[in-house]
Amino acid sequence: MANRVIGPYFFGNEDGMPKTISGASYRTMIENFWRLMVEQNLNLWFQQDGSIAHTARQTMDLLREILGERLILKIHISLAHLIPQI
Repeated sequence: MANRVIGPYFFGNEDGMPKTISGASYRTMIENFWRLMVEQNLNLWFQQDGSIAHTARQTMDLLREILGERLILKIHISLAHLIPQI
């Protein structure tokens, strides 16, 4: 398992067609797919982007519970409030 990338993970409906990802469907994937993989591979790190389904509070709580500090995030932080209005 060392030195490799696992993924991407594709979401589909019963007919195999792509489906929209919600926070709930994303958390189900984490529980059913990633939890066991992480438990079997203690050196595994997890990286994701900052989409809404990925950063919902319940999702982040679940990822932190499973991965601890082995979570790599790409989160957009708006600094617009720091720029003076002209």
